[in-house]
Amino acid sequence: MTRRPRSRELRHRIAAEAARLLAQQEARGPQDACRKAAARLGCRDRAQWPDNLEIERQLRQYRELFQPHALDDDLVHLRRTALEAMRDLESFAPRLTGPVLRGTADHDDPVRLHLYTDTPEAVMLYLMERRIPFSERSVRLRFGDRSTRSIPLFDFAAGGSAVELVVLPPAALSDPPIDPWSQRPEAGAGIGRVAALLAGASGQR
Repeated sequence: MTRRPRSRELRHRIAAEAARLLAQQEARGPQDACRKAAARLGCRDRAQWPDNLEIERQLRQYRELFQPHALDDDLVHLRRTALEAMRDLESFAPRLTGPVLRGTADHDDPVRLHLYTDTPEAVMLYLMERRIPFSERSVRLRFGDRSTRSIPLFDFAAGGSAVELVVLPPAALSDPPIDPWSQRPEAGAGIGRVAALLAGASGQR
């Protein structure tokens, strides 16, 4: 009888398969990828499933191994797009969040910025005054008090990439929404840190 793989090994295999599914765009997010990977590996015990951060680590390793040049080029382009938008939107205290910040983005991922203002209409007016075509919708975000709130989001295209502006009240600077990957408050990165990330990437080339 074949010996059953140890829990740690199975957890690692599920994380690696989930990462592959995400990299190949065969899953909608970490939880969807984990469910599909666990099903393919015949694991129904959720206690043996990896968490989002384990999947993210495997995703980063997968892209570094199989998509290294694309990963580098995509990240640099997306971060440059983010930095340019952040400098333009500096009055709204922009913070870069999501896979572009974490280093796991590919060319299809949007640049997501958190902006802070008491009046979302101010962001809309800013875009309209500069004749930037945009669309408006809302996104539901979780916060540290376990509440889920509907938050305005404006998106537009810049440099061939999608840019999403999530408009939060100033109080959210000290109580940011929960990152769906880490399940922790997502403070994001300001202009200085994003510029430093780009400078570091340039120095490695």
